[in-house]
Amino acid sequence: ALKVLTSVVTRENACYERVRKAVTEMDTGSITMVFLQYRILTNLRLDTESQREILYSSDVVSDIFLENLKSVTPWILKAINIKLLADQVDHGRREHILHICAHLSNLIKVSEHVGVRHDAGKALLRLGHLLSTDQANEIAVELSKALETGQAEISQYIPLYLGQFALWLTPLELDELLSQMQTLLSSANTGVVAAALATVGSILEHYVS
Repeated sequence: ALKVLTSVVTRENACYERVRKAVTEMDTGSITMVFLQYRILTNLRLDTESQREILYSSDVVSDIFLENLKSVTPWILKAINIKLLADQVDHGRREHILHICAHLSNLIKVSEHVGVRHDAGKALLRLGHLLSTDQANEIAVELSKALETGQAEISQYIPLYLGQFALWLTPLELDELLSQMQTLLSSANTGVVAAALATVGSILEHYVS
């Protein structure tokens, strides 16, 4: 909320100095908080050299992964970390693109917070075009395997994003995915059938659009 508000606060605003003081005194003990501070300072049109040095002069992607895997990390910080991972790619850290997309696909499956799952799905779709053909297929296979569990808590949000992500596959790989969905439709588990139908529906919806 503070980041959104600061995007419209001008130097003439009575709140500007209070916000500036609060942001510069933030506890930046984690890379997540450094990123949040960086974005707010950018909005305030203040110097961000020290934050940029921390964020972009060294490889912080593994630190972000570790932060997101901690059960004690609040969901809102995990949501910020998703933006941070995408930001790292935007700043040239493309050597990690497969691991980042795999991490995002895992969050879609297991995050305890629905908002984080959707943030991860949207980020995966934003970054997916940077994957090689083989890498994209690897991510699609992992997501499709999760549908086989029939567990709604795992597969509930996958079809929406898998259906769109699948359109980056080669025709042969897309046919293989559709064949897998056809096999899942014969499952005795209604949860598996529902997930497969939802995935095919998502593919058709976005293929036409």
